[in-house]
Amino acid sequence: MRSWDGRGRPECREDVCVTCSDEARLMRVLRPLPGDMALAAAEGSAEEPEEISVALVVASAGTTVLVHAGEAIAAVPDTAPEDTRTGDPDG
Repeated sequence: MRSWDGRGRPECREDVCVTCSDEARLMRVLRPLPGDMALAAAEGSAEEPEEISVALVVASAGTTVLVHAGEAIAAVPDTAPEDTRTGDPDG
């Protein structure tokens, strides 16, 4: 059941949040918007792009972010070539 916290914000009273199911999603920033917002699309999904907050991260167009409840909580770094090398570790 969803209720309000007295400050005009929804408050979850279930074991799992009804707003976000306690899940974070990978999204790619399509373009920045005013007020620490951005238009982003879910990675690997045909869903329509949505507005998210990027107030907690540094993100520009093309940045992949981890989004929880509409808030980008981390920018996902690109994989560097040295992180993906295979073969002889000594040389």
